[in-house]
Amino acid sequence: MKNAVTTMFMESSEKVVLFIGGGGKSTLIHLLSKECGNAGQTTAILSASPSVIPMEANTLVTDSLKNFPDQLEQELRSAQVIYIGKKLSDEHLEPFAHAEIMQLIKSDLPVDRVFIEADAVNGRSVSGFTGSTSIYPANRYITVMGADAFNKEIDDNWLKSRDKFWQKKGILTPINLAEWIASREIFNKLNKKNIPSTFFLNKVENIFTQNLAHSFGKKIKQIGIDRVIIGSVFNSQFQIIE
Repeated sequence: MKNAVTTMFMESSEKVVLFIGGGGKSTLIHLLSKECGNAGQTTAILSASPSVIPMEANTLVTDSLKNFPDQLEQELRSAQVIYIGKKLSDEHLEPFAHAEIMQLIKSDLPVDRVFIEADAVNGRSVSGFTGSTSIYPANRYITVMGADAFNKEIDDNWLKSRDKFWQKKGILTPINLAEWIASREIFNKLNKKNIPSTFFLNKVENIFTQNLAHSFGKKIKQIGIDRVIIGSVFNSQFQIIE
């Protein structure tokens, strides 16, 4: 694939890509799927939990997996990116169960890419690492973390506001954040799978967060992540941390 944005996050041969964490997963998935479409590739998007889909998105809803590959192939004749799920209600796409997603992955869906939002979060960025995340067979994991998770840790104005959400998380200093992430069970699971991984620090949109992100990104590489990217899905400016 020639598109620089897409190749920064994944290799051309990687079909199944999982997204975990919090702070921009859905937006990144939507961005990458559009870039794949621009490059002439088709993408099927699933979520492991109910998700709000973009207004202009194409959807395929079915409660039976028996004829699903054929249904998907037919839908792809008129659209290159398809969000798939069991049903659509109140603008939320209801997901397949874990076993069904596993079945879909193994069925070799007739698309170039399969993007799976492996977990969804309620709240702010760091909450994406506190719950359990399902491990699916994949060619790459992309972990997304909003830069506000460490930006606000040393912002005096934020500290004075005594934000109860962040106090409850028990994260007080950016110097400990890399160690905290390394201690998450999900990374232990991923390391055992020996699957290529990308860690994306999102919302890096000014010099202040960029300076923090560079330092933090280098620490993240030390815990076994092979590719660390900083930038923002809002302006599509990304940079790989060497």
